[in-house]
Amino acid sequence: MLLKKLIGAITIAAALTIPAIAQEKDLLAAVKERGELVVGTELQFPPFDFIENGKQVGFNSDLFAEIGKELGVKVRFIDLPWSNVLPGLEAGKFDMVAGPNTLTKARLEKYYFNLPISGGAISIMKLAKNTDFKSPDDIEGKTFGAQRETVSAAKIREFGEGKNITVRDYSDNNQAYADMVAGRLDGVVAQSTNLYYAAKLREGMFEILKPAIGPMAWFSYLGRKDENSRALMEAIDAAILKTIQDGRMDDLQRKWFTVTMELPHTLPDPDM
Repeated sequence: MLLKKLIGAITIAAALTIPAIAQEKDLLAAVKERGELVVGTELQFPPFDFIENGKQVGFNSDLFAEIGKELGVKVRFIDLPWSNVLPGLEAGKFDMVAGPNTLTKARLEKYYFNLPISGGAISIMKLAKNTDFKSPDDIEGKTFGAQRETVSAAKIREFGEGKNITVRDYSDNNQAYADMVAGRLDGVVAQSTNLYYAAKLREGMFEILKPAIGPMAWFSYLGRKDENSRALMEAIDAAILKTIQDGRMDDLQRKWFTVTMELPHTLPDPDM
């Protein structure tokens, strides 16, 4: 019995050190050696990542399939609530993060951001039948939903400062959309890419207010900002750039966003 307990303790200790060991060697070499790129994400973020008929679908799934081909590896996604994704990356639970993530100055200091895969401004969406709310100027006293720990949540709080607004945090945008339909929210705040997709699925139900409340924002994948991760992240950049140049990126944008957008070939300086 003592021997079994000792073996069990050794096994648990070894398992707990796996993430640290993985980070001690060149990550690109490790990924190619195991034949698998492990990606952290949240599967409640359409049109980027979501579940349909029991299967993961979305822009990320399709683009990472192309990235996997370029690297010569399979891609495995780990689904977590968004608030756990970046801590999971820092703990070495996966190689990089899909998300995607809004490029900001603060995040850029902490993480390696890949080339942008989409862009859009932070906007407010309301029910089309809500005729007393016609523009962002009508924000006074209203209640909004936004995904927890996102730039959108921070931006609506900043925009509504001094205007007696209420902001409710949600684990994902779908929950906020449902509460707006149920009359518990006046609007939902998110990047326009996500809002246009939601409006497209429920044609005539939602309206996106103009102008946007935030500057142009870029969405990117990201990884750890250390020397062991650099080769992998640069290889991801090269794969993304290749899909931009050969037209595969345009095809995926048409499929999931209904429009194409010109993407920078180098990482832009963030505006926020």
